[in-house]
Amino acid sequence: MSFSSKNQTKLSKEQENSYYNFWSKVEEKPFSFNSICLTTETVPSAPNKTGKPSPVELVRPLLIGVEKNSVLIEITHIKEPQLLLNALQSFNAGKEEGAEYRGRLQTFRRYLDRSYLETVWTMGSHGRNTILNEGIILSDGTFVKGFLSLTDKDQLIHVELHNLPFLPLLSLKYEMEIRLRFFGDILDLGVFKRGGCFTGLGYAILNITPTLPNSKKFEPLPDGGIPWITDDDEEWDRYVNLKYTPIKITF
Repeated sequence: MSFSSKNQTKLSKEQENSYYNFWSKVEEKPFSFNSICLTTETVPSAPNKTGKPSPVELVRPLLIGVEKNSVLIEITHIKEPQLLLNALQSFNAGKEEGAEYRGRLQTFRRYLDRSYLETVWTMGSHGRNTILNEGIILSDGTFVKGFLSLTDKDQLIHVELHNLPFLPLLSLKYEMEIRLRFFGDILDLGVFKRGGCFTGLGYAILNITPTLPNSKKFEPLPDGGIPWITDDDEEWDRYVNLKYTPIKITF
């Protein structure tokens, strides 16, 4: 079909209704930028049996820790639990027992349809920083990463962003981060897709409670929305509407 003004074909009302009915039935799904889909280029190198890390997608749990400053490690995708325990205990090798990795809770934590191990570490230790920031690779190639648990004092806000610019997703992720970081710690960030297509709708989960007692307070969330000026095309500058919903977090 040609889309030139000379040869443009007008859809009938029945065709328009057919297209509308089709797209209205396509499920809209969130796509998190913070989900981790691994390739050999994006993970720390480590020896393993396969020579390559296994691809995996991880979800940041919004759970209050039973223990203060605990680290939640997703175990849904782990086939050999003993390999994980060996890796965690290896951070204490040659040191006093519990010098870095102090142990884990007996019960598993659940978030959505996933399972997590709640672990306790020495604050500021190499092992804790590694598991939180870089992650580790088990000997069978499985990638493992931890997420900091929340406290009952944390205030979480779900932000829905309407009328986002249609940028490559990595560029859009950066654009969203630099604008939203002033309003809270970004725990999750992503877009919604319908039928695999981005439609201009995004989301973020912000913790608006300062991390440390003396931390600089975050700016108040703006009413209505924020102006969105992009560097690549000033012609398409816009106003992005924001909708806020408080999130109740539980143990």
